[in-house]
Amino acid sequence: MKKLSSIILSLLAALPVCAQQQTDSFSELTSMSVKEYKNAKKERIWQSYPKMEVRVGYSAFPLVDMLIFGLNEVGPIIEPKPENGAGLLEDMYTPYEGAVYMTGPVSVEFSYHLEKWFSIAGGLYFNGIYSSMIDPVTDQKVSRKSGLSLTVLPVARFYWANFEKCRLYSSVGLGVTSAGYEDMTYVIPAFQLSPFGVTAGKKVFFYAEAYSFGTQYIGGQLGVGYRF
Repeated sequence: MKKLSSIILSLLAALPVCAQQQTDSFSELTSMSVKEYKNAKKERIWQSYPKMEVRVGYSAFPLVDMLIFGLNEVGPIIEPKPENGAGLLEDMYTPYEGAVYMTGPVSVEFSYHLEKWFSIAGGLYFNGIYSSMIDPVTDQKVSRKSGLSLTVLPVARFYWANFEKCRLYSSVGLGVTSAGYEDMTYVIPAFQLSPFGVTAGKKVFFYAEAYSFGTQYIGGQLGVGYRF
């Protein structure tokens, strides 16, 4: 009887240990299943995620174009001849160029997602340049001058936070700019760095970039896009 009692007591003492081991094993299995489920869900989301997108955006201050084309003096410039003053009257009645205005860079871009964290894009930037010729006697506009700055800019975009309807990224672009206004033209390398960008939405989305700098613009960019 004592022997039977000892066996029963030993079994009862072992039950909590066995139960704890079973609980730990179940918890580990459950934890692994949840992790695997989350990873599988993320993979399914990425596999069904649209890989191509188009964007249309408007950028901030076009510094390089302003430095090259926008620093003309406003108002007539009258410089009499030091010998006899010839040409002074002609200069007084010659229309002069007013302030130079710019539309600001408007961009159109197509991109393709190679990986969840990386995409490549090709963009076109357009910046319109224009000014008015003004009659010095009547102060009326008599004609208009116009020009265009066009940039081809391949872009590499790195996504460092990915959610189904919100993504955070940084981008860098290298390309070429060709511009012409009046008798002034130039062709220069183009560069643009955007350290912080965000998209909101899935198929139709809005995007914004901040703290950007380069030959296209200084500041930020806003726009809308469509993924397909």
